[in-house]
Amino acid sequence: MENKTLAQKLQSVPRTTLFAILVLFTAGPLFISGIKIPGEPTPEVKSLFNKLMTIPEGSTVLIGSDWTKSTRGESQGAFRALVRILMRRKIKFAIYTTGDPQAPEVARNEVKDIIDEEKKADPSFKWERWNDWVSMGYFPGAEGTANAFENDFVGAVSDKKDVTPQGLKLSVTSSPVLEKIKSLEDVELIVTVTASKTVTIAIERIKKAPMAAMVTGVMGPETRVYYPRQLMGMSAGLRGVYDMESMMEKEFTDPKYKDLNKDRGARYYPTLHFAIGLLIIAVIIGNVGMFMQKKEEAKS
Repeated sequence: MENKTLAQKLQSVPRTTLFAILVLFTAGPLFISGIKIPGEPTPEVKSLFNKLMTIPEGSTVLIGSDWTKSTRGESQGAFRALVRILMRRKIKFAIYTTGDPQAPEVARNEVKDIIDEEKKADPSFKWERWNDWVSMGYFPGAEGTANAFENDFVGAVSDKKDVTPQGLKLSVTSSPVLEKIKSLEDVELIVTVTASKTVTIAIERIKKAPMAAMVTGVMGPETRVYYPRQLMGMSAGLRGVYDMESMMEKEFTDPKYKDLNKDRGARYYPTLHFAIGLLIIAVIIGNVGMFMQKKEEAKS
């Protein structure tokens, strides 16, 4: 059997070996807690976090939840960080969707899971649907919905119903979350969690309420142009989620929050870096092998 040179070995690594290394590099960090990526949160994420931390208790925030399971790798972590902050600061919120009919159900399930996790950490924690948060469901047509919210918010949502603790279905406008909201000017902030252009559509039409955005990495560059004039703050991709969670860890220092502050961002962002690192190493090895092989061929 002919002995292979180092160059040939570098150029012919078995596929199974490559896949095994890929699995190790990407799955391994998910099971190792405490991996930290050095760096300061970006200015736009700091602005978003500071805004959320200065909203008066008992105020109302609108959440445009326009994401589904297809972008949960980034959007889920952003949504969970946002909702945790609002709950802990006792800020009421109403969730609506203009991007996908499946999104309301995804958001409701996430809120339920977060409530269960917060209750497990703090048995005295209480956050009720209807009294503290409502789901306004799906609004078809992002452009028309944004215009309707701007011109007559109460009229735009009056036909939307949610369930009371007694099991009754009533208009969301009669809930403690929205009963004091007479115009969009009464809303402290609108945060759009999205993987699409719904945030851009809203920015172009809504002027009466301050806005923020939590978008996927691919939407980051085109959304960032609206900060800081049209957007008070924003986060983009896993980096944004990781930064949000890092600031939550510094702000919510109670031991009961220790395992909750670091969530999806802390799990996925290091994994992304490991994967990128593996890609760089693979490119270097491939190029070194090719260079060595060409050098050997030239000698022969």
